[in-house]
Amino acid sequence: MVFGKYIHEVVEAIMTSKLYGIYVHQPTPDEPTSGIITRNPKLQPYFGHCIGALDGTHVPWKARAGDDRRFRNRKGYLSQNVFAVCSFDLLFLHLHAGSEGSAHEQKVLAWAIEKGFQIPGPVKYYLGDAGYTMSENIMVPYRGVRYHLREWIAGARSSSRETLPSTKQELFNLRHAQLRNVVERIFGVVQRKFPILTGSAPEYNYKMQAMIPLLCAFLHNYVHINDPFNRSTGKARAARMTMEAKRARLEIIYKRTEEALRNPAVAVDEEVDDPPEDQPEGLSMEATRNEISDRMWIDYLKYKDGPRRRQQVPDHLDELLLAFDHEGLLL
Repeated sequence: MVFGKYIHEVVEAIMTSKLYGIYVHQPTPDEPTSGIITRNPKLQPYFGHCIGALDGTHVPWKARAGDDRRFRNRKGYLSQNVFAVCSFDLLFLHLHAGSEGSAHEQKVLAWAIEKGFQIPGPVKYYLGDAGYTMSENIMVPYRGVRYHLREWIAGARSSSRETLPSTKQELFNLRHAQLRNVVERIFGVVQRKFPILTGSAPEYNYKMQAMIPLLCAFLHNYVHINDPFNRSTGKARAARMTMEAKRARLEIIYKRTEEALRNPAVAVDEEVDDPPEDQPEGLSMEATRNEISDRMWIDYLKYKDGPRRRQQVPDHLDELLLAFDHEGLLL
């Protein structure tokens, strides 16, 4: 087949061209805070310096003989653990692919840092789940406290008193989960667009298999920025991305063109080396999290007990779901 004959050349040409670095790039120190945060009074006072979320996802992997154990993940199938960082405007900012499926998220993060992932500025940070260690630029939720959104919905099914947070740690975790959920959404979007990310492992070499998620992320960003109208559904593709955000993003893209020409577009390992040690606990970020949760809880109690409270504690699941606005955030 002609497609099979040239697929390697086409993919590698895209991944090593200036285009990849233009459309998938880490934010600059002066990049403005996303409107998803600035427009929401329940987020802006607390997460004003947050620039996105990060997580890993597993993509099917065809391993060489003898490599099965390294690439077999905890669910029992062979995969590569793809580390991804995204903005709140549903754009990929950085990816690191090709890591063995058996690797823990913290180890994959360490590999990504070793290969060039960095966070701009001392005050900027990303949100990560409990699979990551708190560090200077990664804020994780409180451990041992209800966190995932499905836990809150499960609480609504069982008891009305479990539908809303009862401590500052629970409130912080709920807001953190609602905001960090953007990375779960972007994984779902690209997996629906590109079935190769969830189907049978492709019959390619390691380098090509690692490039596939990166190419899918590039195509997602390219379409998301340049063609916000989804012709297949007749609906706006990126309702959350305002025209101001689009103009700002395009301006950054134009400025990055020359930089992308000077720097490697992407680093992909054919082999996976031993990871560096986990990053130490971020004491200053822990203090920041505690300060945020304190302020958030004080403001929440004022609202909860004040005359302007808009509704009573929801008693059932339907009422809990109605308590979420169009951004997925608790009203």
